[in-house]
Amino acid sequence: METRKSGFGRVLIFGLIIFIFYIFLFLIYKFWIREEIARIYVGQGSGLFQSLIDWIYPRFTTEKARLPLDFFMRKADQIIFRLGLILLFGLGFIFLSTFKPSLRARWTSFWEQKMSVKQSRILHILLGLNVLYITRDWLEDLFAYSSLTGFFYPSFIIRVLGWGYPSPEILGLAYGCMLCALWLSYWQEYPETYLVVFALIFVLLQAYLFSFHKLDHTYAPLNSIIFGFPILLYYARQATANQLLTMPAWPLLWMRCMVAACYFLAGVEKILVGGLAWFYPQNLAAYLGQHPSSWGLWIAREPILSTTISILVVLFEISFVAILWFPRFAAGFLFAGCLFHWGIYGVMGIGGWLHYWILSYFIFISWDKIIRPKTRLGCEAGKPRIE
Repeated sequence: METRKSGFGRVLIFGLIIFIFYIFLFLIYKFWIREEIARIYVGQGSGLFQSLIDWIYPRFTTEKARLPLDFFMRKADQIIFRLGLILLFGLGFIFLSTFKPSLRARWTSFWEQKMSVKQSRILHILLGLNVLYITRDWLEDLFAYSSLTGFFYPSFIIRVLGWGYPSPEILGLAYGCMLCALWLSYWQEYPETYLVVFALIFVLLQAYLFSFHKLDHTYAPLNSIIFGFPILLYYARQATANQLLTMPAWPLLWMRCMVAACYFLAGVEKILVGGLAWFYPQNLAAYLGQHPSSWGLWIAREPILSTTISILVVLFEISFVAILWFPRFAAGFLFAGCLFHWGIYGVMGIGGWLHYWILSYFIFISWDKIIRPKTRLGCEAGKPRIE
């Protein structure tokens, strides 16, 4: 009983600290940051805040010429609102884990799962095939941008590094080093080291691709998992050295969480930004009108169908996270994901049959079961095997 009271007291104190912290940030935002945004919009902002906006939101200078001030105020309000939601959900999780031992046990059990070393090797091979396909036209695009340096506006990473747009020779060298590091990760003793080098160059080249006033989420799932692979291969190397057939699965689980979060946050974003207006038939009709096709125009003329599709899209994106707790139904979730992306491609022409988000699904599949389904590797006592 005393332990329970002590835990409640700690959670209460922590909650009060979080609450005071959020109120403090809200007051700063309400009485200073909002005013600064309004001043910057009309070209009268302070130098320090203007530099900060240019650093974190480089497109503000160009977008304010075509969008009203109210648009940017709503975006800023959303940031404060979302921060409050994150703090609230975090505090709620701490509270439940403190007073619900079963929840804490399930959380611990989830991250203590085991996987086969063979599975990690197969995933490593599939990662390489994914990268070769996804980056097949990067060098051509990077070379083409060399003639458009007048439109070059460094993305966040490039601004932090303080670099300009490199010459074609440097770009070719960087691209070659990226593929070389990936290749060496299959043959050298410490593959995780080469994968770290590969991941850093991969993100850097991507930062240059997005330095021409074009940002999208095409590579979001792959970006979310590439830094988990070095950790995965480190554990695989340690297990092999100790002649073990299984290894900790938490790096793979973390990567799965990141991909699931991409879908979940995409669904939440639609609700937070659009609210109920997202489900109005004219909303989907507007998107379909930007990418017209015979199927798209037909759907736009059917209000009930448009609303149904909008609801199903949000439900799918938010519910995709359930794949983490119900891995036995992974095939259903992944098939639904394929239908989702294929539908967008078929109706709007966005993406492709081999959509880059679909390619990230390989981490959800138990390849070692498929290749040798009759083989079942053992696990340490009390450590369930990952599905």
